[in-house]
Amino acid sequence: MLKLRLNNLLAHQSCAITVITPTFKRLDALAEAIASVRAQEFQDWEHLIVADGHDPDVERLVSSYADKRLVYISTKPFHCSGNHQRNVALAASKAKYVYFLDDDNILYPHALGAMLAGFEAPDVDYVVGPSEMDDHSVLSPSPNFALGEIDTLNFMIRRKACGEVGGWRRIYFADFLLIDSIRKRHKGKHLDIRPVGIHR
Repeated sequence: MLKLRLNNLLAHQSCAITVITPTFKRLDALAEAIASVRAQEFQDWEHLIVADGHDPDVERLVSSYADKRLVYISTKPFHCSGNHQRNVALAASKAKYVYFLDDDNILYPHALGAMLAGFEAPDVDYVVGPSEMDDHSVLSPSPNFALGEIDTLNFMIRRKACGEVGGWRRIYFADFLLIDSIRKRHKGKHLDIRPVGIHR
């Protein structure tokens, strides 16, 4: 049975968005990712940081903020590109919408609010927006995006839609397969907004 180490999870109340960050041995980059979430203009979120194997340094980092919206979780070591950790966080999520932020990426301050605004219609189950790559080019997926043309930074999803397609698979291109599976079953919206973050 999976054993989780949870910090403040049970005490945390529901919110609009769950930001999910799997992490493995990238403490400095993780600190920057967390800082970018805390700097959001839209503040009704929880941030679940899921370590691949218990990591005392990550646990201390999360605790150091004294912010109940930040939650440390650890799983048994799997070393599967964070996909198992994302599924654990999905199960623990308390929000209607989920956003996947890798531990080496950062969000710009408008990101969560701009993505959430795309769900104004009740039948929209995912939104896609542009992101910036580390060479400052912009990744802006079209409605017909193919493998390699979309990244986790580009989409926000209704949590229930993730569950309906079975969450994340334990393979390298799981981000594309998740959003592609949802695209085939659900209505989405492509947003004409500024890049929401940078993929580093």
